[in-house]
This record gives sequence, C-alpha cells and structure tokens, in this order.
Amino acid sequence: RFARIYNAIRPRDERRMKEPGTVTLTPDGLEARYGDSAGRIPWRTVTQLGRDGGHIFIIMGMANALVVPQREFVDPEEFEAFYRAAVVYRAKALAQGAGQAE
Repeated sequence: RFARIYNAIRPRDERRMKEPGTVTLTPDGLEARYGDSAGRIPWRTVTQLGRDGGHIFIIMGMANALVVPQREFVDPEEFEAFYRAAVVYRAKALAQGAGQAE
C-alpha cells in the first residue's frame, strides 16, 4: 500500500516541511520518498500511529512525523485500509521484536 504524504515536522530542513512524497507500507516498515530522496523507516522507530479527521499521523519521536492526508486516496475505504494495514504491520513488528528480546 502506498499514499502521498507530507513531511510534517522536520526543523532541519524547512523547505521540505510540506513537500509531497509517497509512502509504501511493508511488513518491515515504511518506505518514504520525497523528490530525489528516499528512506526506510522500521516499524520499531514509529512511536505513535494514529488518525484524526482526514489524516493519518505516523510519529517517529519528538522531531519527526509523516502526515498522510485522506484526500490522496481514491475513497474513504482505501484510506481506512491503509491505516488498518499500518496498524497491523506495526503491531506484528513490535510483537516480533518483543519476542526476540526475551
């Protein structure tokens, strides 16, 4: 699953704060692209995942977040499916990590 996203919080590079990009969900994490930049974000680094109104918020600590707006999806069902997939992938990754630590 992928969607256009907006880098919401990145004080180090204000020019990119609202630069559109894409995010792809995988069992291992997120793959984010902004123009010619790309990065992988493991689920273990996602500290919070939530939704409010027409946005999904993917928080990685105090100074970095991705905002996925609903308007970038074909319909509300696709938006909901994206959110549910993110929740499931993150929960599975965190459970696997906890099992490895024991």
